[in-house]
Amino acid sequence: MVPGVRAVSSRSGRNGLIRLKDHRQREQNGALQTARSVNYFVNQVTLDGIRAHMQIVIPVLVVIAVPTLLYAFVMFDRLVRAEYEYDRVAWEADGRPRGFLWRAPECTWFRSAWSTNRLSLRWLFTTPAWAVQSPACRGWLRRLRACVLVWNVFIFSLFIVIAFSFR
Repeated sequence: MVPGVRAVSSRSGRNGLIRLKDHRQREQNGALQTARSVNYFVNQVTLDGIRAHMQIVIPVLVVIAVPTLLYAFVMFDRLVRAEYEYDRVAWEADGRPRGFLWRAPECTWFRSAWSTNRLSLRWLFTTPAWAVQSPACRGWLRRLRACVLVWNVFIFSLFIVIAFSFR
């Protein structure tokens, strides 16, 4: 406590202001009120900006992006299952991948997960030899690539919206 200044009460007033018995009462309470006002203003500006954008982004995420991602998982699973059923040697050579929603009995935990991650990236840029012969597999690959592209564009746009909402 500062010498010569006596607090009237150890508790703050109803509004959270400090009660002092000397001339600094106004200065300290004014500074406290100013700090609270600035803090409230900054929170409202940034949070309201984010909330306004998120009111648009979140429904779009739920309605467009999440089903697109799930459809990409289904397309990948179809490709892995086709490789498993029609070209078992290629499936073995690829490391016995499993799908996101489908799993062959021969799949192992670590090796299959590793090959799934590797193939989910590789098949976006290259068409496997066993899939070239099948029109269905080529169609699934095109759909997988389109879904992943839509998902990535949406996520990139989401980051842009969030970044500009903080400006």
